Amino acid sequence: MMADMFASAFPSFTPHWEVWGLIFAIAAGGLYVARVIGPMVVESGTEVVSRRQVISFWAALAFMVAASTWPLHDIAEQRLYSGHMFQHLVLTMVVP
Repeated sequence: MMADMFASAFPSFTPHWEVWGLIFAIAAGGLYVARVIGPMVVESGTEVVSRRQVISFWAALAFMVAASTWPLHDIAEQRLYSGHMFQHLVLTMVVP
């Protein structure tokens, strides 16, 4: 009985390749800017990105993954409009 309730509460895992593609593209773009473009633009001996900026970048990507993938994405699309709006709040207020 409990297993049936749990199974109905959470949809089966579905990879959302468009989300993972976007996350990968953002991560690759950030690494490219920090490693290739940054050293060409700043004066030598100057830090391209600070430790805080690196941590903030990866934390923002983690929040984006949490808000945009399973199970929240599937629940928000199929059942809960409030879950969908929570995704919008995270993506507009936490990620930037």
